[in-house]
Amino acid sequence: MNVETIIIRRSPVMAIFRLVVVLVVLSLIFAAAFSFIGNDTTDSRQLQMLHVQLLAIYSILSILLAIVILWQWAFEWFEVREGLMVHHKGIIFRRTTGTSLQHLEEISVREGLFGRILKYGTLVLHNPMLKQQVTLHDVLDPLVQARALRSAIGKQGERIVPLAQ
Repeated sequence: MNVETIIIRRSPVMAIFRLVVVLVVLSLIFAAAFSFIGNDTTDSRQLQMLHVQLLAIYSILSILLAIVILWQWAFEWFEVREGLMVHHKGIIFRRTTGTSLQHLEEISVREGLFGRILKYGTLVLHNPMLKQQVTLHDVLDPLVQARALRSAIGKQGERIVPLAQ
């Protein structure tokens, strides 16, 4: 029996995008705090201490958020083996959920313009037995992953066609 294991990871582009968005929002919040705090304070020494404290809080929050976002990306993946897809997620509290691929009918790929340029997209697995679609968002290089999935489950290009009666 040939057992092939495929690891599907989320794109690092989306983790970096989330990190940039969070840091921009945090910067705007702290820029507003810098402009509003100290307007009524005439003592420049006290104002300088407030700014140093705000800068320290901003730096610590930025580093902590960066670590959390990058760890979330690093500790999440999908493992496909023996007709089963297992979603691994978590750093401290590990969660694994499995989905059967036995009656998988179709694997489709959705990519936008930026997804095509930056090589990320969404894989949609259609399984009529589950009565719902399994969606893998922000997958790194989804065309390659879809081809690997098809070959791993033995559906390299063939379709199930009902016989004429």
